[in-house]
Amino acid sequence: MADWKTSFSPCVGEFLEAMVQFIEKSEGNKYIVWITDIKYDESLRKLMIQIKRNIDANVPCAMNYVRPKALVAVPLNQLYYRGEVLENNAQSQQAIVRLIDYGNVLHLPYKRLYAPLRIMQMVSAYAIWVMLPDYCDSLEIEAVINIRITDQYVPNGIYNAEHKRSPLLLSLEILDKGSYLSLVKCFPDDHNALLRFSSLSNAFDNYVDAILKSSQIMNFPNNIVPGEGSFVAASTLKGWRRARLLGFYKKGNKFLVYALDEGVIM
Repeated sequence: MADWKTSFSPCVGEFLEAMVQFIEKSEGNKYIVWITDIKYDESLRKLMIQIKRNIDANVPCAMNYVRPKALVAVPLNQLYYRGEVLENNAQSQQAIVRLIDYGNVLHLPYKRLYAPLRIMQMVSAYAIWVMLPDYCDSLEIEAVINIRITDQYVPNGIYNAEHKRSPLLLSLEILDKGSYLSLVKCFPDDHNALLRFSSLSNAFDNYVDAILKSSQIMNFPNNIVPGEGSFVAASTLKGWRRARLLGFYKKGNKFLVYALDEGVIM
């Protein structure tokens, strides 16, 4: 049964599109960060709204409740966040609290801590702790990155991950150059976007799909996994697509591919 002491942990080898919530440490190209899987964004937003609706803002925690490993509600920016008490000082009535869905560590007075609601206890923590040992780009809070979990450090619970770079990051200024480009995705920094040539119509997609369903296609032998960067034909939920292979999740027997004609990762 899920509870707040566990996190929505990915499987080793799994790919995920993640948002950087907190940068705990950076040394050159090595980063230790707290991330959330963006597929949980809506669930997290709804949880925070539910906490705000039901918590009694006039009744802070009892002082004897504030202790290490206790779950508390923390008011910030007109919302309430779930936090775990890491340390407390009864004399100064101050506590060090980590926001379990974001990773941030805050120093707060007892009067800003609230007893948890039942719903806060029943939902797993959304943030996970990740090490990116060789991240070559600049990294900022709320950056969206594609990563693969490679292993987990025990006992500290840090996941080791590798960054899978997304191709075709272009300046938004190029949108002014003509109507032959359409926007696929805008990234959180508002300076980059993923674009698609509009001339690639559905008719072309259907043509490619028909060709790749024909007898002309050649499958890889079952015991051979094509290398990263290979040009492949990928069978997706939207049909066959021309794609570039980005990675392979062995346990789930799944591939991460970049659909060349759509500008999306699948």
